[in-house]
Amino acid sequence: MEIFGICFLIILGILIEHQIYLTKVFPYIGYECKFSVDEVFEGADIEIIETVTNPTALPISSLKSEISTSKYLDFAGNTSAVNDKTRSLASLFSIAGKKRVTRAWKAKCLKRGIYHIEDTTIVANDIFGFCKYSSLFFVKGSLVVLPIPVLLDIAPIGYKELQGDQVVRRFILEDPFTVSGVREYTQRDTMNQIHWGMSARHNQLMVRHHEATTQQNMTVIINMQLNKAQLREEMTDDKLELAIQIAAGELEYTLPRSIPIKLMANAATLDAQTSLVSKEMWGYTHIHDLFVSLAGLQTTFTLH
Repeated sequence: MEIFGICFLIILGILIEHQIYLTKVFPYIGYECKFSVDEVFEGADIEIIETVTNPTALPISSLKSEISTSKYLDFAGNTSAVNDKTRSLASLFSIAGKKRVTRAWKAKCLKRGIYHIEDTTIVANDIFGFCKYSSLFFVKGSLVVLPIPVLLDIAPIGYKELQGDQVVRRFILEDPFTVSGVREYTQRDTMNQIHWGMSARHNQLMVRHHEATTQQNMTVIINMQLNKAQLREEMTDDKLELAIQIAAGELEYTLPRSIPIKLMANAATLDAQTSLVSKEMWGYTHIHDLFVSLAGLQTTFTLH
């Protein structure tokens, strides 16, 4: 009878422990997985940070999670499983009561792109391993890997010698914002061109003299179709990636020279289904937005 009583108490204790973990421990587990940075260039090293929190007083003997992200984020070496598109890694934790455990995985960004960590399911066990609990955690945040700019040394493009507005000898219309001096009034001039201060000084009507200017704009066009016979399918050719890097180099070149630039490609970005056609602008914000567009540019062409 004593043996049956002891067995009954053991079973009762396990059931009570099982119920306590199901209602008082497991629902309060916290899990977070994120990138250490939001944006880097190709080839940079980053960290994927996992944080598990146990706010209760009871320990968790084991907790298993599995990180899944793009195969172009190389982390954990040979211990990770890689297929055609993703790289996965199982991670095991043991957490005492009222503790937080943080683990950082070093990763190398092998290729441009916009990457996410897939939502993670954790599996936790109680002290004796009889009670298992699983929960899905939504992972927020993304990593933008920008293409490395490659600038061609040999480029027969005339804009290399121009920087912004350039004065030219003859043009159809004068630039109203470019004043080079004053001249005598003629019957062709309008009254709003008269410089009254200089007219009083010279004792005759004088008008502002405007120069004719031209502005050098630039459009970078990327062709994502390698040849006419290519079908509309995803391409992984290194030539396409080099073309994107060269386009990034041209964008970077125009930044300090204030040359308005526009980017076009017969491919879509992640957040659009149509071909990429940007606005024509200049400045750091515009160039940065174009770099992000290049990072998310798909390798499936949309137009021949």
